[in-house]
Amino acid sequence: MDKPTPIYNALNEFVKILLKYMKKFGLETVDIAFLSSTNRTNIDNLVNLKGSLELPRMEAIAQSFNLHHYQFSNPTQAIPTYSSLPEKTQKRIEYRKKKGPYVSEPKNSLTINDKITIVLSFYNKNDEFLTENIVEKINTVDADSTSDTTIIGDRLAKSFSKYVKKTDKPFNEKSGRGPKPFFYEILSTIDIDDLKNAINVLGDYWFENCNKLFSQEREIENNGN
Repeated sequence: MDKPTPIYNALNEFVKILLKYMKKFGLETVDIAFLSSTNRTNIDNLVNLKGSLELPRMEAIAQSFNLHHYQFSNPTQAIPTYSSLPEKTQKRIEYRKKKGPYVSEPKNSLTINDKITIVLSFYNKNDEFLTENIVEKINTVDADSTSDTTIIGDRLAKSFSKYVKKTDKPFNEKSGRGPKPFFYEILSTIDIDDLKNAINVLGDYWFENCNKLFSQEREIENNGN
């Protein structure tokens, strides 16, 4: 009697390939999360074969290595060379080599408020933003950060009510299932003493790197106009 043909598990195969790439370049799940614009929990669940993997996330992970998802998922695909990787991925590889193994920061860390304070200091009164905008800035400046929209939304409501308010304006550009995120509006600029205290906790580099991110965004916006 013939043996049944084993069922092909696409998720298992994708994870095997991802782990191979992570080992090759010395990356951890937090690094893959950073490069694919998601949070560490999602990638941890992925490598532990929990849940499912949507096509957009597969593509985002693949593009971190300058590939498309169908190329990345191909077991015969040669692993790209370091020099062919996107600049962001190269920098992340070098960062991990220099930084060493990732050490998780507690979700209730008091420094989250300081990080939000510095990011908000670059907005003007009546400016609008999404929690995703704050998360992106924090996770880019602090490369080992695990902040997500839930954490940031909670802190904005509890600790920054004098500076921001949630509006009724939804962000309709989001596609797919689930509720649409809402915009927040700046009620007043960050108090200079609060800003100084945040910089004192996090260091000048945090403010300077955040300033670079906002400057780059403005330059892109100006060039597009």
